[in-house]
Amino acid sequence: MKKFFTVFLLLLAFTAFAWSGHDALTYYIISTMPDIANIRVPITPYTYENIDSRGYNMEKANFNDYLGQEYNPWEDDDLFMPVFQNQKPVDNTAPLWQILSVYSYEPDLGMDQDLDLNSMQKLTGGSQGWRHMEYRLLFIRLGEVSKSVEYFSELSTKVWDMNDPYWAYRFMARAIHYLEDIGMPYHTFPAPTCELFKLIFNFDKWYVAFTHYHYAYDFYGGYRLWTGYEPLVEAIKNAEPVKIKDPRRDALKLRRYARGKLPKVYYEMKKLMGEDLESGSMDFASKEYLDKLVATKDTSKLDELTIELLSKVASYVKGYILYMREIQGW
Repeated sequence: MKKFFTVFLLLLAFTAFAWSGHDALTYYIISTMPDIANIRVPITPYTYENIDSRGYNMEKANFNDYLGQEYNPWEDDDLFMPVFQNQKPVDNTAPLWQILSVYSYEPDLGMDQDLDLNSMQKLTGGSQGWRHMEYRLLFIRLGEVSKSVEYFSELSTKVWDMNDPYWAYRFMARAIHYLEDIGMPYHTFPAPTCELFKLIFNFDKWYVAFTHYHYAYDFYGGYRLWTGYEPLVEAIKNAEPVKIKDPRRDALKLRRYARGKLPKVYYEMKKLMGEDLESGSMDFASKEYLDKLVATKDTSKLDELTIELLSKVASYVKGYILYMREIQGW
């Protein structure tokens, strides 16, 4: 048991990805809320060093404006396909749908990387994983993605009260990112518990394989979002808002839902992609690979699970947007 516990902790030491396609997911969500989506917002500079106590890697993310600019992180380069026109601001204003869609990707652009946040962060692959994931095993908690939702929700409201809608919405977009992350099964646990015992017998192989399962599902979700897979897009648009009362506590409810889906997702991926994911190859990280997968294999069950997950995430994000509108009084 001691050896298992040790290798389990080592398994966590990988940099975290999350859902690819945050921009597309948020866009599909906000497009169903036209009274909110089309609000035009004056753009203002970042001037909140005195109240924004969160540490950032400013070498990798300097909070420039990404409206009208490229914004996707490098790991998504081969899959990224724009689903909306990221226009440059007009008269220094932009619609709220664009602000939320673009900046819901911002936390993946480097601002959480290479920081010293917690003595245990190496077990989540560093500071990026610490802020974007939340693993729980008995009495151990690793990561604080739910706190990330809470932090940016509170900061957004502070800035709203200072009469700066642009940064209130941009901070809110970051909270949306983390809320979407917590609905990703592999951000709640690395694999079904019984599978982790394989580490004891062949650590090198399964250390890599479990990470590939995580990354591959990130990419698969983004692939389906960016290519506009109609059943998924319709499910996201039709999702009913969840009543949000406390952003962090409700985020943890979404986490529990995603954690419950992990075994089904894992074993369906194993059936479809297991040989590739367990071989050590990274071929799965391309659009060509995923095009071939959906053309030659029956991905209907994996799609069904992905639709269930992302429509649930959409319900929480819609509810969160309505919650923020109510407490801020837009």
